[in-house]
Amino acid sequence: MSESKNQSKEDIQNVTEMLDMVSEKIPALLRGIKEAFFSEEAGRETGKAVGAFYQELIKAGFSHDDATSMAMAYMNSVRNTMQGLKIEKSDDN
Repeated sequence: MSESKNQSKEDIQNVTEMLDMVSEKIPALLRGIKEAFFSEEAGRETGKAVGAFYQELIKAGFSHDDATSMAMAYMNSVRNTMQGLKIEKSDDN
């Protein structure tokens, strides 16, 4: 029974240490995710992606109106995905 108690104490200590480590890492991880979506570079890359998508639609024979509508829908899906992840832009880093 003594071994079982010692093992339980070790398990509790391990879990405590793991939670401490996770609580230290999560803020940096969340900042990195936010920056991936909201940085100037991410904005440029998203713009390039939407532009390329639009151009491919035009090359495929879609009208300008349809291509614009589809590009806007694409941007909305990106925005909705970010909202679904509950990643919000803020001034604090």
